Amino acid sequence: MIRTVYLSFALVLLVISFSYSSCEIQVKEKKSDANSLAYLNHHDSVKYVGKETCVPCHSDKYNTFIETGMGRSFGLANIVNSAAKKHFPGYIYDTIRDLNYQIYFQDSSLYVKEFRIFALDTVFQRTEKIDYIVGSGHHTNSHLMVRSGYLYQMPATFYTQKKVWDLPPGFKENNTRFARNIEAECMTCHNALPKMDPNAFGKFDKIEHGLDCERCHGPGELHVQKMLKGDFVDYSKQKIDSTIVNPSKLTWIRQVDVCQRCHLQGNAVLKPNKTFFDFRPGMILSDIFEVFMPEYKSESLFKMAAHAERFQESKCFIETNKKSSSKSNDFTCISCHNPHVSVRNTNTEVFNQTCISCHSEAKQSKCSENKQTLVKNENNCVSCHMPQTGSSDIPHVSVHDHKIQKRKLNTEIIPSNPIGLKSINSITTDILTLFIAYISYYEKFESNEVYLLKAKELYPKIGNTMNELSAKIYFLYTTNQTSQIPNLIRTKENLDFDAWTCYRIGRAFYLGNNLNNAESWFSKAAEKKGKYTPFLISLADTYIQLKLLKKAEIYIVQAQQLEPLNEMVLAKYLELYIAQNNLRNVVKMAEYILQYHPDNILAISILVERNKRIGNNDTKSKYLETRLEKLRALKPLNNI
Repeated sequence: MIRTVYLSFALVLLVISFSYSSCEIQVKEKKSDANSLAYLNHHDSVKYVGKETCVPCHSDKYNTFIETGMGRSFGLANIVNSAAKKHFPGYIYDTIRDLNYQIYFQDSSLYVKEFRIFALDTVFQRTEKIDYIVGSGHHTNSHLMVRSGYLYQMPATFYTQKKVWDLPPGFKENNTRFARNIEAECMTCHNALPKMDPNAFGKFDKIEHGLDCERCHGPGELHVQKMLKGDFVDYSKQKIDSTIVNPSKLTWIRQVDVCQRCHLQGNAVLKPNKTFFDFRPGMILSDIFEVFMPEYKSESLFKMAAHAERFQESKCFIETNKKSSSKSNDFTCISCHNPHVSVRNTNTEVFNQTCISCHSEAKQSKCSENKQTLVKNENNCVSCHMPQTGSSDIPHVSVHDHKIQKRKLNTEIIPSNPIGLKSINSITTDILTLFIAYISYYEKFESNEVYLLKAKELYPKIGNTMNELSAKIYFLYTTNQTSQIPNLIRTKENLDFDAWTCYRIGRAFYLGNNLNNAESWFSKAAEKKGKYTPFLISLADTYIQLKLLKKAEIYIVQAQQLEPLNEMVLAKYLELYIAQNNLRNVVKMAEYILQYHPDNILAISILVERNKRIGNNDTKSKYLETRLEKLRALKPLNNI
């Protein structure tokens, strides 16, 4: 009886909550202009409810979806979720860093052991537990660890098609080991939307397991409340249920936006005051961010996640949607892919049927290939017109090129030098967004001077609003012209710049040896993102230079509480002890750092000098001397 009363009361509360939320949104919509929301769940007050909430009404869709690549995109690291079940232990060797990796399964958990051999002896060893597997296993399993809420990618990926272990993409050129912090941009594609600490970058309060229904349908709070009321939609009177997005009822442009929110490789540039959490299905993606890729004179090789871009380059896509006058004629991703069903469980005939619906004798557009070739390829349209081939950005992986076309052998062309960047999801890019795209592409993807030259051409066209000044500061910072930043912001110090802009201004003053102003701007950055380690360490470093060592220690302690083994934090402790002339702690900290970070030059240098002074000439001492020589000969390594 009590349970019945409780459930009834809860239902009443849900109905009241729905009525209030719905009325509030509808009032706001009545006040808005032509840009009013078509769907009520576009409103930022509508909450996500999780895929399990959908099960009572949509169990059939749920049960097949969780077996798809999207449904299996992210999960706990265990033998059940691993595509490498029969391939443990795995071994990887980094030829540049001279580091070995063993990936093994023990006591229901996965681990990565990193070690180095010198003179037939193990001179370094570090073992970390794997917490999450990212990737469905269709192509790869990558591995993440979580420490104090921060996610880090581990230096081990299993490539399922070739059944080999290797370093993740990007790690061969710069193995960041256990320090590659995973932030919102990555996680909002590879998983359901997480909850993140607003005072940090890349610190997670809650992590879901696998993409969910709401990534394609939008937040479900209002829809659930509507269904609990028994207020079902009469589609003979209404075209849509405005509380939830059904992508099949969107225009082809908005349908594609739902898919290319994630299936679009490139440099994503957020619009002012937007985040990667802001896009909801049915919205215009380019209002939230634009994705940029290099533009070449010749056709470039396709990327792993460029399905949406390549598909839209297809003549089938262009001609069909150009002529489309009704929704039944739209040609989009879901014309071939049922998002609720795994590709592995989709019969080839399903894909063929999409082609035949246009390319048939009845429509006088039948495939012109000779019958022998058709029989040889088992009448599989995809095998000829969308063949599997290697991806240019991820090793050991082959995917279907989604540009549908007649093909000849060896038609892939290695790209020439880029002539610029192009926006993949917008034809009306504004100057500020393009300016930022050039700077960030240079910084994050490819250090090609052509991108900075393009940004330099746009610089005079950028104004002096707060967002424009932030972009100018970003450019000057990236191009090592920090001496110009103080003049640029003179009389504008009271503007409420974002945390990164405050940090860059602080660096400009620091490099100009204006430590008091540097401290002021680093403090502003830390006030905005008080749990972001680099900002705290910059403050600590400034206080060390100012000989305010007690203040420096306060921020080093705060940083270590957030990331206990962060190399940057430990190295700053070492500098603090040097400034304090605390030789005992200097040696102890140097030894401690090398337990986790074997290539920290400062720590190695200190121990090499100590060993020389005391006449220590054992194997470990010889190893440190040899390693120091190699590190000095190498390009600077990213230790952070």
